[in-house]
Amino acid sequence: KSEVKRSMFATEDTRYLRFDFLDTSPTGNWPTLLINTTAGLQLIDLENGSRQTLFEPAQDISSVKNISATQSLIGPMGEPAMLIEHPARVSEMSPTPRKRPLSEFAQTCFSYSSDGRLIAGCDGPSNHTWVADIEFKEVTRLPGSARTVFVADKINRVFWNDYTQLLSRDLQGSEPIQVLASFAGVPCCLAMTKDQGKLAIMLSDREVHLWDAKKNVPIGPIMMHPGSVRLVQFSDDEKTLFTFDQDGTLRCWNVATGKLTLVVPNPCDEPIALTGISKDGRFHAFVTETNSLHVYRRF
Repeated sequence: KSEVKRSMFATEDTRYLRFDFLDTSPTGNWPTLLINTTAGLQLIDLENGSRQTLFEPAQDISSVKNISATQSLIGPMGEPAMLIEHPARVSEMSPTPRKRPLSEFAQTCFSYSSDGRLIAGCDGPSNHTWVADIEFKEVTRLPGSARTVFVADKINRVFWNDYTQLLSRDLQGSEPIQVLASFAGVPCCLAMTKDQGKLAIMLSDREVHLWDAKKNVPIGPIMMHPGSVRLVQFSDDEKTLFTFDQDGTLRCWNVATGKLTLVVPNPCDEPIALTGISKDGRFHAFVTETNSLHVYRRF
């Protein structure tokens, strides 16, 4: 497999770039990014370079999470999280997108259910961790100091961390909280297969653990890395787990065996501040410490 650089741009803005892949075309075309830039929160079509500015946030954005073709969650620093409705593509010009502030903070991460009806978020500085319906009429607070949270609606569970512990409970809150495991490092990112049968747990050190989410037991060997890991994500076919090292190296792991199958070095030769990968695994992106964005396509 190989990579081709498609897009790179830099900004002298003091804020760090935050982004998420909006969609990818089944024909192999380049995807659309939702990203905050010097011009505001924008949709950028990487196929032709066209852009559409949605709005200029009053505060810097610490997190961006796309949940459907026309809905995304953003976390402005020091302000409640916000649900925005936007066009599915740059070409679909529309009036100013709808913005709806939510009642909770979410500076660390977002998660959402497979049907888009539930969302969750956590804010490390304030220790706010919550699960809510998309209309934010019912909000449930989760105890502990979390850096990551995941809503697994297909198996009626929510997973989050309290420092080095991995916790779980049913979405209704009718069962006691379970402590699934205690680790040497802090769980920083969670990912699940589409059927939500397997859970990947990224720790603050060099480890990634696989977990049977239905039986609540670990599976396979620990996936060790030479440095800390920034991102974990399963492929659409659930056979591969993608991990990004702190230096931007992409690793592909066989989910069934836990064995490393492919290593792709960082192609931009700059220190990495943020990484992202499209839902189908064909596109990955880096934000460097100099605030440049690089997007690559895997073949």
